[in-house]
Amino acid sequence: RVAPLVATSLAACGGARLGVAPAVAARLEAALFENVAARELLALRLAEVLAAFAARGLEALLVKGAALEAVVEERPWLTVARDLDLVLRPGPAAPPGESARDLRRALYPEGIECDWLAHHDVTMNGVLAIDFERIWARARLVRWRGLELRLPAAEDRLLALAVAVSRKRYARLKGLYDLAEAIAAGDAAGEWAIDGGELAARAAEGAAEGVLYTALRAVEAMIDTPPPAGTLAALPLGRGRRRALDALLSTFLRRGSFVRRRGGGLALLLAYGCLRPGQAWRALGVGLRRRRRTETEAAA
Repeated sequence: RVAPLVATSLAACGGARLGVAPAVAARLEAALFENVAARELLALRLAEVLAAFAARGLEALLVKGAALEAVVEERPWLTVARDLDLVLRPGPAAPPGESARDLRRALYPEGIECDWLAHHDVTMNGVLAIDFERIWARARLVRWRGLELRLPAAEDRLLALAVAVSRKRYARLKGLYDLAEAIAAGDAAGEWAIDGGELAARAAEGAAEGVLYTALRAVEAMIDTPPPAGTLAALPLGRGRRRALDALLSTFLRRGSFVRRRGGGLALLLAYGCLRPGQAWRALGVGLRRRRRTETEAAA
């Protein structure tokens, strides 16, 4: 999902001089323009959806890549997004018992994934203890295309992106690139600056200190983006666990690849190794149940 990014980079450094075949360069450029159009269509649909939610008294929180694109990325078309992720909750004007379940189900086929109160991807289906009440409380209200929506605080947004990198087993450059972009944007002064101590505290509170540590170290190794100042030192990780994660990541870099499909068995070890033992056991159970469900659906 980085063809538009490759196209832009090749154009900037002279693709012809690098020996890129004209047909290949043309295909990459076409991917860039197609992605611009696809993103705009998705944004228009999102605006319609947010207006419908507001009319029903519901409040929306953008999470993961959608939140990053709204406030951080100056050129969000450089990577391909398949969906948008929202979290909903009833506002003061919402009717009693409102859950918008039918509306949420109707949006899933359109690539707009809505969860109620919390998002299952960020909590890894309950494996992590991410406190969404705190995320809602710290979220900032912004205007986007004439509509009001909420975006997580800089630290909460970055933590969600780190979880996404781990969930995809470090095999997708898009996730690593998104995380690097969020870190780079947080290095600048302003309302979206990242507080390293606060980020570490949010990770520890959600029992995600290993997830954040490994994701930040992976982005530093792969995209040469240092972690936010003070974050790694503030994470409550013992020396032994840090050494074990560093050794596993180093082995993964030598023998595996971030760009291979799932990165093989080393990527799986890395994804489970960054969790606490109890969390790893629960994550394994979630994965097995999902696999059985997929196989059952395929058989049907």
